[in-house]
Amino acid sequence: MVTVDCAAIPTGVLDIAFPAAGHVAVFAEVTDQDEGFVIHLPAETETVERHPRETEPDALTSYESFPLYAVAGTTMPGALRRSHVAAAVDYAEGDTERARLVDNLINEMRAILAVRWGYGIQLGGFAPAWHDPLEDRGNILFVSIPESAVFGGESIILVSGSREQIAERRYNELEFAVES
Repeated sequence: MVTVDCAAIPTGVLDIAFPAAGHVAVFAEVTDQDEGFVIHLPAETETVERHPRETEPDALTSYESFPLYAVAGTTMPGALRRSHVAAAVDYAEGDTERARLVDNLINEMRAILAVRWGYGIQLGGFAPAWHDPLEDRGNILFVSIPESAVFGGESIILVSGSREQIAERRYNELEFAVES
């Protein structure tokens, strides 16, 4: 489980509608089932933390809580091309040297953003999916959780949906996917 303190997220940095107060909790397990759920707990909601007992069959391992810090970052689609950016098309039109400069800029951006795994959990932006990009399916990223940020593994959990589902907080309709 990952819990995000909504008030700790700087305003105006996300490209998705995200609650300004309370907590968003993401419950997911890295399995082939691609299952999980997201809930928003409004500010002042009373909650009780429960840890599984050792006597419970199939009890999940509990990990110590640790704080997450909001860091604004930059993302881009994995298959970005000059033709995807209208301003780049206009700038490079009919000029081979300008087209080369734009292509070099895109390649440099890819190299810089290849370190995005270092940011850990990501809210919004372009999904760090390498097998099945969410954007190709018409979804946008709500949250991605690299297993390494939580337990040290190599998989990544992607939670996505439409802009409307996210803006209207219809979190029960969001899709979970695991990439390994």
